Amino acid sequence: MYSIFSVFLVAVLVVLFLLSYYASFLTIRLFDIKKTGLKFCFRIAFFLLSLGFIFSIFLVRYNENIITKWMYIVFGIWIGTLFNYMLVMTIVFVLYKIVLRFVKNVNVKKIGAAGALFALFLSIYGGWNAYYNLQVKEITVALKNLPEEWKGKKAVQISDVHLGVIYGPEFLVKVVSKINELNPDLVFITGDFFDGMDGDLVSKIAPLKKLKVKSGIFFVTGNHENYLGVMKAEGILRDVGVQVLDDEVVDLNGLQIIGINYQHMVGSADVEKIIGTLEAFDKNKASILLYHGPQGIAQAKAAGVNLQLSGHSHRGQIFPIGVVSELVFGKYYYGLNIEGDYSIYTSSGVGTWGPMMRTSGVPEIVLITLK
Repeated sequence: MYSIFSVFLVAVLVVLFLLSYYASFLTIRLFDIKKTGLKFCFRIAFFLLSLGFIFSIFLVRYNENIITKWMYIVFGIWIGTLFNYMLVMTIVFVLYKIVLRFVKNVNVKKIGAAGALFALFLSIYGGWNAYYNLQVKEITVALKNLPEEWKGKKAVQISDVHLGVIYGPEFLVKVVSKINELNPDLVFITGDFFDGMDGDLVSKIAPLKKLKVKSGIFFVTGNHENYLGVMKAEGILRDVGVQVLDDEVVDLNGLQIIGINYQHMVGSADVEKIIGTLEAFDKNKASILLYHGPQGIAQAKAAGVNLQLSGHSHRGQIFPIGVVSELVFGKYYYGLNIEGDYSIYTSSGVGTWGPMMRTSGVPEIVLITLK
């Protein structure tokens, strides 16, 4: 578990170093900093602040308390602001190099300061959007061979809640309240319910006991359950009445719910092979596959899956990371795609990872009407 987590953090560290160097380059150029010592200080400051995020992750995993919690929050905000700063200042830099440098009496320092201020406002918006702008996204999906008794029924999907240091029990109370207002027949949790941190998870998850669902709550793991420990995560969820699907299928009066574990850093699971080993699975019955990542599409189709529910991508979370996410997952990185008898919906998720910011899309609870 910890070796996987360490590899992940090393990769993040390399990315943060490159981003910090680029951010310091933009700062030095746009604010016309010429002193060698000052340039060095900016480069070191940007990198150490970014390194603080990695350091705070280890600290809060080792011992969650008020100090480590706020370190994680503050450094996470810095990382989100860094992304926004680089985006805005890159635009300013390109405009300066292409257009503004040919205009007389242009004060590039003032333009840079305006860009930095706009990045700050963008970060404030991203924090509000992430924590206070949870939306309900309604979709309708047709399932082949769906029994009459299931037609018109409602299912809710939540993904990537990242319950932990930032999204605690107060936030989960709000999520549960919104779901209860929808009066769902089913609730699906498609991974990364936990953020991967330790701490008092039993009290944090307590609001889930008040979830009112007619036909069950179903869960599959995401990559962050691997960081926390799959058995620990599954045990906590089972204790509050959630049915964990560990490469298995359940039949709810003709509607099959399949759950496959997420094989993080090992490659996507062989969906078709796993489903093929499930003796109870009948491809002539309606089926819903829960799988954390929007992957294994061709395999799910071949296996006879009617609807796949995924998350993981966060819709990029912070612009322009969504561009990278779309390059990785293609058109499946977000939203509903219908291809014959197969459909897939990839949710933008409820919570965030790292920075408590979202400038790409909104957090969502997905309300699915079956037909």
